[in-house]
Amino acid sequence: MKKLTYLVLAGATLFSCAKQDNNTETGKYNLKMNFADAASGKAVLHNGESKDTVAIVNHLANFTGHIASPAMVSVEVIADSLDRPFGTSLFLENSDIKATITEKGSEKEITGSTAQDELKSIEDNFPGKAQMDAWMEEYRAAAKAGDEAKIKTLLPTYDSLDDAKKAYYASQVAQYNKSHAMAYLITRMTYSTPVDEIEAMTKKFAPEMADTKYVKRLMEHVEKEKALAIGKEAPDFTLAGLNQTDSVSLSDFRGKYVLVDFWATWCGPCMRELPEIKEIYAQYAGANFEIFGVSLDNDGDKWRSIVESKEMTWAHASDLKGWGSAAGKIYNVRAIPNNVLVGPDGTIVAKNLHGEELGNKLEEVLGAVSKK
Repeated sequence: MKKLTYLVLAGATLFSCAKQDNNTETGKYNLKMNFADAASGKAVLHNGESKDTVAIVNHLANFTGHIASPAMVSVEVIADSLDRPFGTSLFLENSDIKATITEKGSEKEITGSTAQDELKSIEDNFPGKAQMDAWMEEYRAAAKAGDEAKIKTLLPTYDSLDDAKKAYYASQVAQYNKSHAMAYLITRMTYSTPVDEIEAMTKKFAPEMADTKYVKRLMEHVEKEKALAIGKEAPDFTLAGLNQTDSVSLSDFRGKYVLVDFWATWCGPCMRELPEIKEIYAQYAGANFEIFGVSLDNDGDKWRSIVESKEMTWAHASDLKGWGSAAGKIYNVRAIPNNVLVGPDGTIVAKNLHGEELGNKLEEVLGAVSKK
């Protein structure tokens, strides 16, 4: 459970060498896309906080612009002939890129992007790729069917495959030390990899990569995580409470152990973890322990409704800014569910513990408490 709970990543879906292959004459990208399932409609290119919308005419859409360094972007397709949008992702860089997208984004052929080629090469050469793909099909089927028992049986296999994939990526950094794709893949590991390992990999990138998007992100991650290490003082923050008229601060819980739980109503893994959180609260509430739920929701009404209907009776707060949450930024939250256990003296005791690990840690610091 400890790894699969992190499947919701900031700005990303589940999983998301050589030189930067720039279009040197123009310094711009020219992305030509062909959508087999969309003859007309519009396509929206999302690049971080910016987006560009163009019309789809005769299955074709064309994006032009400039990007500071190669980056993974998403393209949302809103087809006139389909009931719901679909999307795809690709590496964008300043070059002439052609992308043919079929089967509602599930199949794609992309040419003209060096970073995309590197990404495909690295991922295709992972020795456990076939096993991971098969596992993913099983997981998606179980999730679609709501088969929680099946999902639990799949978790141990995922943990071992995920460990193997991370070890494989780490082994490739020296070979791909000028690769934006490699740096991007390492950023996907930050949510479940010790900061010292991330730092060691980051140092292997060539000096000229220091100012590129993903290496900068890795360096920032290392700096933030060191400041949030176990034993460090937990940064205080204040957010509006459940009714949005009062406020709740982390420092309000000084003198008690408090589990700061970052979650959202739209996060499937968070909602699947909820019964365990409720059980922990029922067991330890009143034993010098509290939970402080910090929601990364945008919809206040839905947030309040879920808290009330699911009887989540602990403290809650949110600025309703989603991934832009001020508290989330302070605590370097890039995936949810995510938590931090803070001690009575305001120092960080543990981070990102789930399931049995969380229960064991609470028993260690609070002592055995009979279930109420």
